[in-house]
Amino acid sequence: MAEVTPHSVMEKYEFYFLALTFTLLGASIQTADFGEYNKVNSLIELIGWFAFGLSGVVGLSKIEYLPSLITIRNEKDANKGYVSELQRARALGTQSVRVAQTGEQLQIDQVISTVEANVSTWNNRLEQFGKWHEIKHIIQKYSFLSALVLVACSRAYTVFTSSPCSS
Repeated sequence: MAEVTPHSVMEKYEFYFLALTFTLLGASIQTADFGEYNKVNSLIELIGWFAFGLSGVVGLSKIEYLPSLITIRNEKDANKGYVSELQRARALGTQSVRVAQTGEQLQIDQVISTVEANVSTWNNRLEQFGKWHEIKHIIQKYSFLSALVLVACSRAYTVFTSSPCSS
């Protein structure tokens, strides 16, 4: 069985929410009956469709950058792991380490400083991506909720504006 992590749940949520958005957009378009609508209903319905579309496009943008977000998070975590390993080695008395890529021998404190700087860089990138992701999430969520309300209001408009004796 696959391991369930907060990140995997988040990724599944992103895909589910995106699919739900486009499903409701398609369903609302297919079930619209502009023959029974007046101009107000029609306008409200069209604005609702636009809001669903906006939510979907913003969701697609979030999904587009999800691999980059995952890569940055993984690189940051890997570098944090390297720092921990190097600090453990230093505590055990290791004075220098061989750099695998270049083969040169460096002082362990110098390598720890370099890797800690990498962690800081990855963390800054993750914060930047995280801020944009959060902004997109807010836009996606509220445009989706607006679309739901607008389409519901459009469909209910004639029910509430028609006189009870006109049937």
